[in-house]
Amino acid sequence: MDTLGDLGDAMKFIDELKLVAKAGPGATGKGVYGQLKREMYRETVGYLESWGEEADRDFAIAQKTLKEQAASKKRVEAWEKAKL
Repeated sequence: MDTLGDLGDAMKFIDELKLVAKAGPGATGKGVYGQLKREMYRETVGYLESWGEEADRDFAIAQKTLKEQAASKKRVEAWEKAKL
């Protein structure tokens, strides 16, 4: 069974991210939570923050698919006419 690590690994992680300093005087829990969330979920947050770009990309793919299907249908119709 794989483990996530021991106490030493956790302390090393805390030190690398300087979590103790982030929770020091003047730091708000909300600010620290936001920063940790961004670090931990960078890719997911990126998708959420750039949802418009993703929608544009999906629309472009859908349009390309429709064009390919129309071209395919024309080729089939031309083949059927030539066959007769």
